[in-house]
Parts: sequence; structure tokens; C-alpha cells
Amino acid sequence: MTQVATLADVGAALERCGFTVTTGADELSIPLSGDSGDSRAAHLKLLEVSPAASLLTFSTSYPFASSADGLDAARLGAHECTQWVPLGSFQVDDDGSLHFRYALVVGDALPSDEVLTGLVGLIDYQQLQFGDYLAQLVAGEVTIEAFADLVAAGEDS
Repeated sequence: MTQVATLADVGAALERCGFTVTTGADELSIPLSGDSGDSRAAHLKLLEVSPAASLLTFSTSYPFASSADGLDAARLGAHECTQWVPLGSFQVDDDGSLHFRYALVVGDALPSDEVLTGLVGLIDYQQLQFGDYLAQLVAGEVTIEAFADLVAAGEDS
């Protein structure tokens, strides 16, 4: 039987790709871009789904949250943002916390260093670009209807 990749394998691959990796009990963390001095990190876990495969999960939590009154708008905003990303999804938990999440099935081999670097870069870009809109939405600075205008303005630039 083939041995599936381990969390240590993931950490070694990320370090080989030039990322700073912090190792926890059951997860790895790598720093991502943030706005206005906030620090964001991607948390990676490896969850076994069968003897031959695991899920490599990426999760980023935003440093802002929705109020209970704004939960529906935040969820709709997360849904709208997700429609524009090629990988992953934005999610709002019941407590109002916002996250970006992605999972990849891995077996005995991890993706190549180039693919892993590109994947982390894309996740970083997506969480940063759409995070600005979500932060403004939960702060009540923009409405859900403003998202279409933001997308249109981005397509024109």
C-alpha cells in the first residue's frame, strides 16, 4: 500500500518554495498579505479521507466579522465573491467570522513546487482582493448591490 503525504511533507515543500512555515500540533501556518498592518495567515491541514488519499485544506480567517444583524448580507457578499474566484470559496460562519477556504485531494505525492507556489499565490491574491469589499460590507460602508459596480470597474481597468 502507498503511503500518503504527511503534514511534514507539506511543510517541507512550502519551505522549499520559499514560504515561512509555522508548525502547530495538527496544522501549518504561512503568512499572507493583509491590509493596514493586519496579519493574515493560511492555515493548512491534512485530513485523511481514505488509506490512499487526503485533503490538503487551506483556510484563511479575516480580521473582521459580521454583526448578527448583518449576517445575511455578509453571506450574500461571500457568495457573490465566490462566483468570481477560480478556486475556493468565501464563507461566513454563524458567529459572523469570515473565511476563505480551499481543499485539494493529494495521494502519495504533493503537487509540484510550481503548482504549490501558484496555488498559495492565487489564494493570497483572492483573499486580499475580495477581502476589501467584504470588510466594507460588514462595516456597513457599502451595500451588497455595490459588488456588481466593483466588478465592472475592475474589468474596465
